[in-house]
Amino acid sequence: MAKTTTKTQGKEGETPNTAAKSLVSGRFKRAKSFRETDQEDIWKRSYNNWRGVLDQSLYPWRSKLFIPWSFTVVETIIPKVFARDPKWRAISRNPSPAPQGQPVQEGQYLLSTPSQATVVQQLLSYQWNRMGMRLKMYDYIKDSLMYSKGYAKVSWNFKTKTTTTQEPVVGKDDVITFKEVKKSDVYCDDPNVEIIDPFDIYVDPDATSLDNAAYVIHRKMVPYSVVKDNPNYKNVSQIKMAKNKTSAGTSIDNNLNDSTRYNNSAPTVDNYKEEVEILEYWESDRLIVLANQSVVLRDSPNPYAHKKLPFVELDDYRDPHKYYGQSELSVIDPLQREINAIRNQSRDYDNLQLNPVIRMVPGTLRNPNSAVMAPGKVWMVSDLNSMDTFTMPALQGTARDIEQQTSQDIQRAVAIDEIGIGLLPDGSARRSATEVVTATSMAGKRFAVKIALLEEAVKKIGELVFALNQQFIDQERVLQIVGLRGAQEWIKLTPKDIKGDYFIDIEAGSMLPKDEIAARQEAVQLLQYITPIISPVIQTNPAVILPVIRMVLDTFELPGKQEILDELNGALGQAKQAQEAQAQQQQQVAQAEAQQMQATALNQEAQAQAQPVQTPDTLQGARADQELAQMIGG
Repeated sequence: MAKTTTKTQGKEGETPNTAAKSLVSGRFKRAKSFRETDQEDIWKRSYNNWRGVLDQSLYPWRSKLFIPWSFTVVETIIPKVFARDPKWRAISRNPSPAPQGQPVQEGQYLLSTPSQATVVQQLLSYQWNRMGMRLKMYDYIKDSLMYSKGYAKVSWNFKTKTTTTQEPVVGKDDVITFKEVKKSDVYCDDPNVEIIDPFDIYVDPDATSLDNAAYVIHRKMVPYSVVKDNPNYKNVSQIKMAKNKTSAGTSIDNNLNDSTRYNNSAPTVDNYKEEVEILEYWESDRLIVLANQSVVLRDSPNPYAHKKLPFVELDDYRDPHKYYGQSELSVIDPLQREINAIRNQSRDYDNLQLNPVIRMVPGTLRNPNSAVMAPGKVWMVSDLNSMDTFTMPALQGTARDIEQQTSQDIQRAVAIDEIGIGLLPDGSARRSATEVVTATSMAGKRFAVKIALLEEAVKKIGELVFALNQQFIDQERVLQIVGLRGAQEWIKLTPKDIKGDYFIDIEAGSMLPKDEIAARQEAVQLLQYITPIISPVIQTNPAVILPVIRMVLDTFELPGKQEILDELNGALGQAKQAQEAQAQQQQQVAQAEAQQMQATALNQEAQAQAQPVQTPDTLQGARADQELAQMIGG
């Protein structure tokens, strides 16, 4: 279903404000009715199951134990899917960067360069930490595990703060007086991600996801003073605030969620707190704000340039053809109730065994209620046969077997066993290392779907944050980032640095827990594997092995690790300098030998040129004289 912007067409004689109010009120009631029918009961049970609250109507036994399987499931899964901040990736759409790092204008897009993409990544990491997203992510994931949906709202937070100072003024005769000066400064001009309670979000019932939802309504309670100071709101004076919270004209649904959040024991109403019920009605290109379901405070186009709903949903188990899917707690809800019932009935049986029912003939005791089993208790009876205890029938172990089977059913449903929780099975249930690895691997495949959904949601949050950065950052900023090797660095950011066209993504698996032992083993194996291959290169350039050594050291969380790297880097630098000096010396020796050989050759040539040249005739005569002398001598 394609999303469209609703054009409010009021009835004849109806004002635009009245038409907008009718639109929001009607759609709010429809979305609220759909969710109450489809989800409200299971959401309330899931919340109570997580908190360990027994429904007295479902558990009419004496024992009131609650087996915290729901709590265990939620709190075990969260650290399995999120343990670290994401590593952002800003992928430039420009296939060939412009020379000298200059952006290129193409159509309506300003194509970016790789260096600009790095700045975008650093900006997103900086803002992620500034917004406190580490804690917010735990709430985000917990909502999805409990209610099947988690909601994050991405907005821009701009606030000013007025300060009053006393400035000196030099007057007549150099008399110094002080003048009160008020100064307004911007103290917040940044994106904001807010995790919204799923009970406060009302979605188009015809949608299957927020991607094709025609509208979303965010309900919230806002102090009247905040509403009055909002420059984007009009008609604030028309809001009627009641003198007491129970009369007409109050915040209509002031205690809408109290029965869920406080289990019908909500705090008493604060009559000194003036709050307004705000309904923010969002379409892709429209925003209507309705106060107390009666006053239209705003009716304008979507203030954000991306023209999207400013919400990102996180699913637990998706239903491809229906908006609300399944959550971990909705899946195990019947099993949670069953295991509670079995355990409480078993405890009641044990209590009756220890404190049996007393049977007696009427009139045996003056006060039959005094017949209680207790240490040192004395019963005065005239006939010992007039009293006895009711013996409970023996159990054949069925309750324990059923409870164990129910626990196994819960484990299978959510892919969590004792090993996943952090416990070792006892007795015959112990498994070999191979079985543990196999079971963990299979459970990991189930969790891979959750991890993929979480990464997609975080990616969408990053896209919306970056779009707001491009829209609202209009001045130079200085950001503190984590630089190379964890060092703190400061960078300058200008609006031009982020005016590019990017795909915003995160590195797959970057939010998962880090298996330090496995990473250490892989790094050591890499070092052992690569060293023999590059050993000839190491002899001439030892620094080539430094990145691998750094990778190995990074797997150890030890103090002084950086000092080791610095010393090793310095030693390699000295070794390289020594190699260069030795090579230079050898080159000088070779040059000297070559010069010596050249000089010797020139000397021999000169000597050869200095000797007299004998003609062939002279040589022949000399040979004849020599032969004659040999003959005479002979």
